[in-house]
Amino acid sequence: FFGIVFSNSFYLFSFLVSILFALVIGFTTFNFGSIVRYKIILLPFYYFMLVGIYTKLEERKAEKLLGKTA
Repeated sequence: FFGIVFSNSFYLFSFLVSILFALVIGFTTFNFGSIVRYKIILLPFYYFMLVGIYTKLEERKAEKLLGKTA
C-alpha cells in the first residue's frame, strides 16, 4: 500500500490531504454534525486515491498472472 502511495505524487497528495484534514477536523470539531459536513470535502481525494491504488494492484496482479502463464 505505502509503496504505491509513495510512488505516485497524486496518490501521495490525496493520501496526505485526506488523512491530515480528517485528523485536524476530528480534533478541532466537537459537533458530530459538523464533522459529517466537513467530511464531504475530503471524500473525492480519498475515493480517487483508493480507486487508483486498486487499479494499480489489479494491473500488478494481471502482470503476475500473465508472467506465470507465458
